[in-house]
Amino acid sequence: VSTPKASCHGINSTLSPRSALRQELHGTRAENDDGHKSKVLLEAMYPLHGSTQQFFYIFPKVLVTSRKLKTASHSYGFDQDSFGHPHSKDTIGDLVSQKHPPSAIKFFGLCSEVAYSSVSVGLQNVSYYPLLENAVPDMETISRFLGEAVHWLTTSDDAMIVMHCTDASSRCGFLTACLIHLLSLAEGPEQSIDLFLEHRRRPGTVLPPMHARPSMVFAMQQLSKARN
Repeated sequence: VSTPKASCHGINSTLSPRSALRQELHGTRAENDDGHKSKVLLEAMYPLHGSTQQFFYIFPKVLVTSRKLKTASHSYGFDQDSFGHPHSKDTIGDLVSQKHPPSAIKFFGLCSEVAYSSVSVGLQNVSYYPLLENAVPDMETISRFLGEAVHWLTTSDDAMIVMHCTDASSRCGFLTACLIHLLSLAEGPEQSIDLFLEHRRRPGTVLPPMHARPSMVFAMQQLSKARN
């Protein structure tokens, strides 16, 4: 996947944008391994103010969410949830913008069953990747996502991406693991998935199983071969 030249976030001006991004995210990972309560772990433990749904910082620049959209033509766009509780009137953009400049946020909608828009998301920079749950997309779709995500993340110091699917796990998890694998932040496909799950998991919660994990691993292996 090719990426245009962009800023290196002040890490090392001699590095390529992708290498600078890798070093930045790897530094966060190393801090976690040392046992420190880093920004990513602290923010993963405490939801954004006013949120009734969960947001998870996989890295400070990579956020996944299952929050229901403010308006949509599908079941979880209704004013009440299945328990009769009213949904928050805040959009995903309203909440994420509490901590990040809206113009620096790129939103990726991953649910094929959802009609995303800048209005329902509350952000201007919205990309749609209609993926089926527990299904692995084709190589062209994976490569297109990785190119767009890495390009955005290397455009400015504040740049970040937000990914959305119904459980913030299967579809978000696969594409995040592909990003981790692309940037060599883990030893291989299995470890890339495990790293996502480690940062996605919240104490006292059980994640839904990744039924398509074998297919995910195979797809990432094929991605590696295509890059070599």
